[in-house]
Amino acid sequence: MLVLVLHPPKAGVTQRLALEILSGAAGTGAQAELVTTDKKPNLSAYDLAFIGSGVYALHADPSIRSIVEKADWSGGRKAAFFCTYSHAGKKAVGNLSKTVEKKGGVVLGTLSIRTKGILTYLGRGELTESDLVRAHAFGEKMTNTASGRWVKRVNEKERIRGYKQ
Repeated sequence: MLVLVLHPPKAGVTQRLALEILSGAAGTGAQAELVTTDKKPNLSAYDLAFIGSGVYALHADPSIRSIVEKADWSGGRKAAFFCTYSHAGKKAVGNLSKTVEKKGGVVLGTLSIRTKGILTYLGRGELTESDLVRAHAFGEKMTNTASGRWVKRVNEKERIRGYKQ
């Protein structure tokens, strides 16, 4: 399975998330590539596209919006979106998802991470360790879903060895 992780070129916090998603996707055995929007990738060459952006003034990065709008999503091409935001990021990801679905694509999931810190409103927020763990798990889960592998979630009672009711 060929997986693309796409983000804008000058996206510090979003790039950190992209690297974690890449790591999660690669951990499933998929061939994963990290690409920035200035390379203008052909999304139809990939089985799954993770597309990420910071959210500025309630909108995703213009380069991401342009690529999503111009891409051929027919035939049920698969995408998963992720974003970092200080305010109203879920709306921007929702708009991208609607664009893909209108063009015949399938959105497997979204991940929205609210950044923290004093510089958040300047696009320089901070991520917590749990944010990075969530991103890694998101990459793994979406890649498994796209490839048709379902991983059974083991509950705590099943995990404990020797547990009997």
